[in-house]
Amino acid sequence: MSAPLLEVQALGKKYGALVVTDGVSLTVNKGELHALIGPNGAGKTTLISQIAGQLMPDSGRIFLEGDDITSLAPPQRTQRGVGRSFQITSIFSSMTAQENVALAVRASLGQSFRFWKPASQYEQAREQAYELLALVGLGGCGHAPCNELAHGQLRQLELALALAAAPKVLVLDEPMAGLGPVEAQHMVGLLQALKKDYGILLIEHDMEAVFALADRISVLVAGRIVLSGTADDVRNSDEVRQAYLGDDDA
Repeated sequence: MSAPLLEVQALGKKYGALVVTDGVSLTVNKGELHALIGPNGAGKTTLISQIAGQLMPDSGRIFLEGDDITSLAPPQRTQRGVGRSFQITSIFSSMTAQENVALAVRASLGQSFRFWKPASQYEQAREQAYELLALVGLGGCGHAPCNELAHGQLRQLELALALAAAPKVLVLDEPMAGLGPVEAQHMVGLLQALKKDYGILLIEHDMEAVFALADRISVLVAGRIVLSGTADDVRNSDEVRQAYLGDDDA
């Protein structure tokens, strides 16, 4: 069998006596959306920060297509194929949507911004940026300043920025955060389409979206994965209902 696209083995992180992630193991395969859920403070953001390289683990290993990337810095992981979006959208608000994505495209190609670079490089980045904006449903908003975009459009733009680096696996931190019902439904459709071509690790509190999208779900409680399985496995677990879904009668 081929190696998983992304594999996390026994990942651990602690701050003094506080254990934030405790021997976490999971995999993501190409064409699969693996959702990671858990109550606030469970360690989800710490875990994905370790996967993306913003935090170094105290123990455990991280593999991408079978290659150990545990010691790599975030830019190196991005070049290898790890794309991350953040819970809080981070863009240049005074620039247009297309300019933001073109900037990300050029950065992913290692292109500098010195004035003597060929004009063709700029045009190529702009064209690729337009294609990515169209992919995430923002094809008509390329020339709009980002400070004029709605919140849902900014979440779509954040996804386009993650895709600009041509990732193999997407690590998405609450892409539904702050979205209204219509925007959330659009995002669900977008992720459903994207998972055909990428492996996706999704951190999300919107359980309706998780159950609609996930091929597998892992439940993180107090830094440990207490269950990994299908949506039905999660729905039928007394431990999950008590720890995460808030069902005191379980």
